[in-house]
Amino acid sequence: MAPLTLLEAWARHMLVWINAWEDEGLRPLHEAWRGLALGMGEPLGHGGEAGTWLGVDEDFGMILRSGDTTRLIPLTALLETSQ
Repeated sequence: MAPLTLLEAWARHMLVWINAWEDEGLRPLHEAWRGLALGMGEPLGHGGEAGTWLGVDEDFGMILRSGDTTRLIPLTALLETSQ
């Protein structure tokens, strides 16, 4: 596939998702992403905390369970620590 053809296909695909986001909010994007996520239900560590990664909420915050406690770590916190 030629680079320009690949770029055009990617741009069309992104526009479909951007339109869905604008029209329907984050729910459709969240549902599609959830089907692609690898490692849900597996151990994970974040910021010195260990637990089981349960997935993400509708705003793409990480849901982490440690023992009897389930914690939501906002996406903004995850982006800030990766820089």
